[in-house]
Amino acid sequence: MANFTTNSYTNRNARPNQSHNRRPQGNSNLDFTSIQRIERPLSLYYAENQDTYLIDGPLYRTAASIKSLSSSQLRKVLNLTKEALAIVKHSEQDFDKAKTRLFMLLPMMAYNTGRASNKEKEIFNHLLAFIYRNVSPESIQSPSDIQVFDQVITSVVAYHKLLGGK
Repeated sequence: MANFTTNSYTNRNARPNQSHNRRPQGNSNLDFTSIQRIERPLSLYYAENQDTYLIDGPLYRTAASIKSLSSSQLRKVLNLTKEALAIVKHSEQDFDKAKTRLFMLLPMMAYNTGRASNKEKEIFNHLLAFIYRNVSPESIQSPSDIQVFDQVITSVVAYHKLLGGK
């Protein structure tokens, strides 16, 4: 007869050492102070820098730097941007709401970067730095700035797809 005492019971599903399943914690190694932010409205900045949209321009290079990022991660950024654009297109009085929605990209990407494996962190850092450079109170001052940011992110997504991104 089997001995079923409380002390001898072990849960076969229990994992005594689950630390191997945890993703590494730590800093993202991204120095925000070294990133040169756009300090004027995006609608003016990108109007003056039209070569930005061309192949081998900064948007193409950004897409190349995040090529191994999954398209679903990039779609999260695009979807939040499209939500902000839809809010402002519906009513320009809701500009502050749309602007806040766009600013939510930063903590969202910070979270995703923090969760990423050490191997993925560098790729996430490129996208986080790009968003940090483009999204600020100085760069998003009107509905047209949100529209320009939407065009910028759409261009990055298009180049990411062209380059065979995941």
